[in-house]
Amino acid sequence: MNYIPYPRIDLDNHRNLVSWRAKEDKIEGDWTHLKEYLADSARIIDNKHAISKCWYSELPQGDDYARDVEHYRPKNQASPLTTKQIKEIEILGEINYEQDDSVGNYNWLEFDYRNYRLVTAKPNRGGAKHIFFPIAKNTSRLTAGQLPWEKLEYPYFLDPTSKHDASLLMVKPNGDIAPITPKTQLTQTHFDNIAETWHQDGFNYLRATVTIKLYRLNDAVFVKGRKEVYDSVIKNINILNLCMHTNAAKEILENTIENIVGALIPSAPFSLAAKCALIAYQAPDKSTSDSIQSILTTIEKQVNNLKIDWNKP
Repeated sequence: MNYIPYPRIDLDNHRNLVSWRAKEDKIEGDWTHLKEYLADSARIIDNKHAISKCWYSELPQGDDYARDVEHYRPKNQASPLTTKQIKEIEILGEINYEQDDSVGNYNWLEFDYRNYRLVTAKPNRGGAKHIFFPIAKNTSRLTAGQLPWEKLEYPYFLDPTSKHDASLLMVKPNGDIAPITPKTQLTQTHFDNIAETWHQDGFNYLRATVTIKLYRLNDAVFVKGRKEVYDSVIKNINILNLCMHTNAAKEILENTIENIVGALIPSAPFSLAAKCALIAYQAPDKSTSDSIQSILTTIEKQVNNLKIDWNKP
């Protein structure tokens, strides 16, 4: 998972979104007409990565039948996790898990495109995220008509449209995805003061663990894909370093930088793996280190320059 700037102001007149707004009587399944709009929301460079990707696993999505428009907050039933799921999460993270046990729904968000995310079948359908939407113990679900971008809720699932949430995962050299924050046990004090502790390590670690487990982010296919991108970026950084210390042709240097940049942008498959490879790279000298930082900063600025607006239905 990497940050997806959404909903973007520059895409407010996207043909899919315009048609969606113009349709007065929406019915179940109509949200599939927004697949291209959602795919374009991840693109910051024209003609890069023509095939869309899942916003959670980052797997390229060429099969339209496996490309789902997910309701981040479930439209019908929003369930807490089962006893079995809780036990698996506690074992996976070596932590205690506490949740609100209410079952609800977010049916007023069923046709609100701001509640949609682009996802492949593996993280979304039965046995995975599906109907589940756990929230923290001692907190309440939103009630009918309340909008999550206006009223705070405390969901355990990470959201790729949140910069904070998207920063809580990291990719290891072997392709595994893991929490970026250290393992931290939650105490009653954390829950009693959740408004102050929600972005601290305890909840950051737990939310990352829950998301990895329920969205199946360490499925073997995803791990292999991330490792391939991680290794490719390391290879290109080594070439970059060699170019900077030899009389390599300018074209080779420019192509190498272009390859690295192309792997980092939000629309790129497994772009978090590319970012983590750059950050973890042990540069041999300051010039290479400065080049890496410049590439990271350039991408960050491009993404940050895309203005978003949650306030337009």
